[in-house]
Amino acid sequence: ARHAKAHDAERSGAPAARVSVRADMSTTATSATPAEAQRFPAGIPFIVGNEGAERFSFYGMRAILKTYLVVLYLHNVLPSVAGEALAKAASSKATAVTHLFFAGVYAFPEMGRRLTPSAPADRTRRTRRGRGATL
Repeated sequence: ARHAKAHDAERSGAPAARVSVRADMSTTATSATPAEAQRFPAGIPFIVGNEGAERFSFYGMRAILKTYLVVLYLHNVLPSVAGEALAKAASSKATAVTHLFFAGVYAFPEMGRRLTPSAPADRTRRTRRGRGATL
């Protein structure tokens, strides 16, 4: 199977990957040229774009959330018409909900980190005979 893959790579015009053997007998596949090894993966622009969009939406939400909630709690009535007591109540409720939102933004990733296994890449466990079994 290994020779068939190398033969298919030669026919397709793609550079064949070289296999290097380390002192501990582990093998790694390397690209054909050092210049190709220095390039970023093709998906990096999508990752950067996604991070930019996330930040834009988070800071945009942060800027308008309290204002939106105050208007929502006042049922689209101007604070001068609704009265000072109702406007203060709406503002304090909007502040509480906004702070709860921001606490959740930081707390839920931490909860997720604590709920995940300590080594998610290692999905094997030792059996009685010493061989690894995939979970």
